[in-house]
Formats: sequence, C-alpha cells, structure tokens
Amino acid sequence: MQNLIFKSPNFKIFIGFAAVLFYPSLLVAEEYKVSLDYKVYIGGIHTANIEYVSEINPKNYTVNLQLKTSKFVRLFLPAEISLFSRGSVIAGRHVVTTGGTDSNWRGKKYKIRLKYSSLSAAPSVKVTGSLDEKPVSSVTEVMKVKTTEVTGAIQHFVNSVTSYETCDSNVRVYDGKRAFLASIKKGTEVNIRRTDYSIYQGTALKCHFSFKKLGGFRVDNDDDDKPTYDPIYVWFGKPFKHVLSVPVRVEFETPTGWLIAHLTRALMENRRKNIPKVSAN
Repeated sequence: MQNLIFKSPNFKIFIGFAAVLFYPSLLVAEEYKVSLDYKVYIGGIHTANIEYVSEINPKNYTVNLQLKTSKFVRLFLPAEISLFSRGSVIAGRHVVTTGGTDSNWRGKKYKIRLKYSSLSAAPSVKVTGSLDEKPVSSVTEVMKVKTTEVTGAIQHFVNSVTSYETCDSNVRVYDGKRAFLASIKKGTEVNIRRTDYSIYQGTALKCHFSFKKLGGFRVDNDDDDKPTYDPIYVWFGKPFKHVLSVPVRVEFETPTGWLIAHLTRALMENRRKNIPKVSAN
C-alpha cells in the first residue's frame, strides 16, 4: 500500500500533471479562487483525500495541492504531501517563479523549494530534511531546462483542455527529484452519470494520460523500472458550466486494485464580486 500511494500514484494522479505555461488563462481579467476536493479509492477502499486550490488575479497566481491519507489508512500509514506553485500573470500567461513540495511520510519529513529565473535556465533547488537515499537515475541539467513543477503541469493541462477542448498537450516536469515528460492524448467525449461517489454529472472529455521517465527514478525498484501504469485515464469536465475544464475523475489499474479518484466538491469564487459559484451539478 505504501508503495502504491506514495511512490508512483502520488504524482501520477493529476499531473497527476514550461516555466511559462503557453496557454492563456481564461480568468485573468478577474480575481478567482477555485477549490476542488477529491476522494481516492483503491480496490474500493477509501485511501486518500486531495484538496486543490487555485487563485488568480490579473497580476499573480497561486496553486496549492494537498494529498493526505484517509482516516482509516492513517492508522497504519500516516502520510501527507503538499505541493505549491507561485508566479506572475504576464500577457495572459502563467510564469512560475517558485514552487515546491512538503512531504511527511510516517514521520520522515523533507521540503523541496524551486526558484525559476528564466525559461532558458534550470531552476535552483533547495532541499531540507531527508530524501530517499536509494540509488536513482541521474537528472542532467538539460532535463531541468524549460520545465515546471507538478502543480504547474496540472494548471497547464487545465488551461489546454479549457482553451482547445482536446486532449493534445505535453509539458516537461521537474519537481526537484524527478524529471519526466507528461502528456495527454486520445480524447473521447463521454457522458458521466452522477453517483454517490462524485458530484459531477454531464459531458466530459476522457483523456489518455502518460508520462515518460527521464531521470531521478529508482534504479533498484521494479515499479520505477516500469514506464508507468498504463492506461491512465483522466476525465476533464466543466462543473462550473462553460467556464473551466478540470479533472473530474482519474482511473488506472494498480497491483492491489483499481484506483479511482472522484471529484466530491467544486467551488469557484469571484473575489471582486465575492459571489461563490458552486458546481452546477
């Protein structure tokens, strides 16, 4: 279970998931806060919760993501991972300036901080705490250039699907430990029925998500030797009618069961007008 949640799936779920995001934000003329909550199930068991919060105004943006094990799983595997991205909005584009990860796995803590000076330069990295000392493949300077961190990659895909309504995008990611190329492709329009697990119902774009490992992965671990679990599917829907496409479901097979992440709460708030816009579903 610990390998399943906190090795591969923890960053596969949304990238799951560039220092400049080349897709214009649709919300830069206003001040918005978008809050999304998800529940993750593996083999039918509620294993983790995810909170995703994005705030944007005409000049700046912030994105925060937190993954925490459920109350039941926390009894034998207390763990929490938080990721963030901060940056500017220039000519309608997100320009990341800082990002990072805070990890607390069974009392083992570390922090990673990334600072970006320009698109053509690799970000500077500061690590505090204890990282996994197991042997990993090398991460070259070339792998770090023109990258974003995980939350920036999520925002990249959200903007891409919102703008073009297709699954045809990729982004280079470096989180301070690993480097990989994340992609979405093969989009199919489907209709999702509302269930007891999710608030979402309606049309969604089912995308095939994949990523190519470049460096920083374990070299003595069978799971890290594999390309990824495949297929991985991400459904993008519009809980706020026609404003924004966001992940509403994620699914893929794991060695211990089928993993499903469901959207359980969606709220968009216009900060200037102070009018909350709850999911229309």
